[in-house]
Amino acid sequence: MKMDRTRIIFLAIIGVTLLVVCGTLAYGAINNLIEDGEATAVSGNDPTNNNDSPTPVVNLDSPDPIWGPNYDSDDNLPTYICGADAFGSYFTLQQMQMSGKDIEHGFHLGIVPFFLNDDPAYDVSEEQRTALLDAGQWNCLFTTLDSVALSSPG
Repeated sequence: MKMDRTRIIFLAIIGVTLLVVCGTLAYGAINNLIEDGEATAVSGNDPTNNNDSPTPVVNLDSPDPIWGPNYDSDDNLPTYICGADAFGSYFTLQQMQMSGKDIEHGFHLGIVPFFLNDDPAYDVSEEQRTALLDAGQWNCLFTTLDSVALSSPG
C-alpha cells in the first residue's frame, strides 16, 4: 500500500496537533496539582494567631435620616433610607420629599447627606457608607466615589 505525499502531510499535521493538545492538557493538569499542593501546605497556618493585619473596625451607627415635611412614622408606609453626597446632582431626592412624590408612590424617603454644613454627625466615611449599605441599614447609596470599586476584591 503506497501513500501519496498529501496524505502523509495530512497525517503528520493531525499527529502534531494531537501532541500539542495532549501536552497542553497534561501541563494544565500538572499545574493544578502543584497549585493545590501549595495551597494545602499554606492553609496549615493558624489564622487566629495572625496579628500582622488587623481587621478594620467600621462604625455601624448611622446619622439620623432627614425626612420630608409630611413624614408620619405611624402611617405604616415602608421607609427607604438613602445615603447621598451633599452634592447638586442628588438634589432630586430632596425634591421628591418636599413635593410628596415619595408618599404619593407609597413610601417614605429618608436621606442621609454626607458632610452636610460641616455637621460632624454627617461626616460618614466611605467605609462606613459601604458597611451601612451592606448591613441593610441603608437601602441605597448615591455617592461620587465608586464604593463598589473600593470594596470589591478585584
